[in-house]
Amino acid sequence: MSKDSPIQWCGSTWPIVTGCEFASDGCPNCYAMLESWIHSHHPNPKISGVFAGTVRKSSNGKLMWTGEVFCHPQRLDWVLNWGNWVNPELVFVCNLGDLFHEKVPFEFVDQAIAYMILASWNKYQILTKRPQRMLEYFTTPDRKEKIQNVLVSAWNKVMENPSRKIKAMLESPLHSNWLLEQTQNLTLPLDNVWLGVSVCNQEDADNFIEPLLQTPAAIRYLSLEPLLGDIDLSNWLICPNCNGERLFKVVRTGLRSGRAGYSVCPECNGSRWRNKLHWAIIGGESGKLKGVRPTYIKHLRSVFQQLQDARISTFVKQLGKFPIIEPEDNSFPSKSFGNKTGNPELDGRQVLLKDKKGGDINEFPKDLKVREYPVIE
Repeated sequence: MSKDSPIQWCGSTWPIVTGCEFASDGCPNCYAMLESWIHSHHPNPKISGVFAGTVRKSSNGKLMWTGEVFCHPQRLDWVLNWGNWVNPELVFVCNLGDLFHEKVPFEFVDQAIAYMILASWNKYQILTKRPQRMLEYFTTPDRKEKIQNVLVSAWNKVMENPSRKIKAMLESPLHSNWLLEQTQNLTLPLDNVWLGVSVCNQEDADNFIEPLLQTPAAIRYLSLEPLLGDIDLSNWLICPNCNGERLFKVVRTGLRSGRAGYSVCPECNGSRWRNKLHWAIIGGESGKLKGVRPTYIKHLRSVFQQLQDARISTFVKQLGKFPIIEPEDNSFPSKSFGNKTGNPELDGRQVLLKDKKGGDINEFPKDLKVREYPVIE
């Protein structure tokens, strides 16, 4: 649940918030809910106490979030012991909760951001289903000043009794006059913090993507997992100024006054793309809970192609527990087919994979063997 995460697209997870609530159709089979239930019954009270009361089992046996949400400031300094300037760590923030849940105070978010600055050699992936609140946080006029104040307190706390590694890292030549520079010259957005939203269907896309695009960020990304249907992303990929036409008609002035002409779109510089998204993760639903939904590979391919056309780096994480293909699709290495979904009326046939999550890239069809990361300029 921390260092060396099994999640393919990150290196470590940082569970500084536990507990959550359903926020979209993608939530009912959330892996974090099952993990929290398991940990809440751990014999070690130091582990079980962190998750106690966050998940309950309903009368029909299904797990449900209770709505209890807890912040864990004692875990903030974990990141100081991960990675270094030569080998930075890719850290998934709040893998078992949501940093921008309504019950997480912005003061705690300030503390988390301060530690991301303290351990600035690492890169941090924040993923939320509450982009409106994330937008509110990062666009608050005095946000920078609040983070600066918390940063000084965090620095002083760390330096009261620093470990040998922390002392060496924070007092290295690369960090000379570091605190002074950070407090006086702090600029937002932070280069090492990536902001993303989780999108599972068209409704999520319609509600979540635009607030993300309005949020200042060095890297913005989508987690299209679990992908529950086809999604039209064109509203957020294609330049709204020229509608993807690259050129637009203008009426000239001067010697050629009144004559119509064409000009390269200044918004997209003729590329036709909006260029506000930098990365996307795609994956089907998996898990040990009952009711895992099938992943239609035609939907996964559709979304993947839209992203590739828009030149957005894409990470195909997994095909899901029940990948479904069309009868004429012969692109899979596996030649084993069946129906273990419990649904006798599948629109296609299920590919039987060895990996229970469909996450072994060697079992992917050739066109989906893509695991890219965002290009950082």
